[in-house]
Amino acid sequence: MQVDGAWANESESAGINFRIRLDGIAPAQGGGLSLFKYFFGWAKAFDGKLEVKGGAVDDGAFETSDAVWADDLGEGLGLLALVKPVGALTVGFGVYTADNTDTVDLGELKYTAGVAYDLENVLSLKLEYANRGAAGGNENEQVQLGVGVSALESAGLSLALTAIASELQDFSDKGTFKFIESVGFKKDALALGFDLVEGLKLGNDDPLDFRAGLYGAYGLLGGAITPRLDINFLSGYEPVKNGTVQTGYRYDGNFGTYAKETLYLGAKPSVNFTIAEGADFEVGYILDVGLGDADDGLYHAAYANLKVSF
Repeated sequence: MQVDGAWANESESAGINFRIRLDGIAPAQGGGLSLFKYFFGWAKAFDGKLEVKGGAVDDGAFETSDAVWADDLGEGLGLLALVKPVGALTVGFGVYTADNTDTVDLGELKYTAGVAYDLENVLSLKLEYANRGAAGGNENEQVQLGVGVSALESAGLSLALTAIASELQDFSDKGTFKFIESVGFKKDALALGFDLVEGLKLGNDDPLDFRAGLYGAYGLLGGAITPRLDINFLSGYEPVKNGTVQTGYRYDGNFGTYAKETLYLGAKPSVNFTIAEGADFEVGYILDVGLGDADDGLYHAAYANLKVSF
């Protein structure tokens, strides 16, 4: 179960955003904010050219435009400052501490810096750096670049490219690259998409992984019923097998998981029913067939998902 909330004052110069999520997974030990995906306050000044967010922050200013990762390098419990000197340009700086501890270790703080340039209906550029994956976690310097092309959206076409480099502090031995290419087409009731992910891990005997995903959906009865089919091919990477169906069918997480000599073919048929305005019910089935030498097993799951917005 997930509940989102947002409040802003009359002038929209300050507000609060939060998300409470219960997903059947035991929360991290300690940390009074473990049930909150995010919970932060924000304030704007200088006609919106400066915005400061504080608390358990989650912000999308530097999220990439691809359909696989579609994320930034993460925030956390701390402060984020966004400066917008001109209309299309955003510069941001953040500092965060771990949310499962009562102490602050200055040597384990997470720092982020990002630049975004969003030219509406033309182009989106995102560049971000982080000194670690999570505050309080192991050092993992990362940088990512995202490019999204929206100039062709009037014809229903969207394009996005993302590159992520990790473990920069010991790049020759532990460094990783991820390259993501997404192509989408949407016209009337029809939606099609094709995604590619290539991975390279330096200092590894079997450094390459490859993923390809294809999906199609068509809205019936004015979008009231939408069947969809996802087909995925994975090489050098294992799909999620622990019931995490929300990420399993697109394989959009665990970028560092390499599995030697694995080969998988996956399929996910699903149907979404729009019950009423703001209410959707989806049922689906996930099937992953192992074709490689390391694992020739079969993994499958069925799920139902109800989403209500009010």
